[in-house]
Amino acid sequence: MQTVIEFATVDQWWQLAKHRPAYRQFTQTPLKDFGYLRILQDLQQLGARRVLEFGCGLWIAPDKNLFDLLPDCELWGVDDWQDLHYFPRESEWAKQYDALRPRFPKAKFLRGLIGQPPLLGTLPKGYFDAVVSVSVLEEIPDFHRSVFAHAFELLRPGGWLLGTFDFCATPLPAYPWQNWPHASVDAQRAAGFELHDDCKPPKCVDHLLLENPVGVMLYYESGEGEDRKYWGHFGSMYTAARKPVAGTETFSPVIGQ
Repeated sequence: MQTVIEFATVDQWWQLAKHRPAYRQFTQTPLKDFGYLRILQDLQQLGARRVLEFGCGLWIAPDKNLFDLLPDCELWGVDDWQDLHYFPRESEWAKQYDALRPRFPKAKFLRGLIGQPPLLGTLPKGYFDAVVSVSVLEEIPDFHRSVFAHAFELLRPGGWLLGTFDFCATPLPAYPWQNWPHASVDAQRAAGFELHDDCKPPKCVDHLLLENPVGVMLYYESGEGEDRKYWGHFGSMYTAARKPVAGTETFSPVIGQ
């Protein structure tokens, strides 16, 4: 499989969803849907057996998540409460996150953030075939290189970092989101990943897969009351980056779950 940098289009979403009826329905989160569809395509092509998803979240819809759709894989989910306006209170978040365990008894769910303690010392190194995330990287300020460095450490040689990064396709001058995809690509390369050379967002948004503006105002901006603002049309960039084969594979046992 080749490394990839690509920008989600409506046509691509339609083709990816061809054999997955649950995804061919109206949704408030089309970019999330695209991310999972695209990751599933690559995971199946790679024959990945050990997969970690960071930022797996609480809203895991039936038949639209890795834990349902990859029952034969060893799946790990890691996430933690963040002080974001669309998050519930921390106590409620923790309660809902714990409720995922009985839903997916074969999966391992840990609480924490990639690139930060305690996960830096507890996740198995050189162990995973793929580390993935969907619509998470844009929430990380300044593209903390510790996230990509940790993901690199967790992957076996030849393993893959797969994920989507949501960006503003029609940015306002005060919010230069158009530069964020480039920063994410640069940070992945700086961590040691092999990645395609080209990162050129389309000049025209006509074919891009975009979030529904009304859905964004009602769903993502729900905590901002009457002062909420719509910041522009968001699209998504998908990257498939590879850890070089050279190196020694190691394993560190998990301490507690």
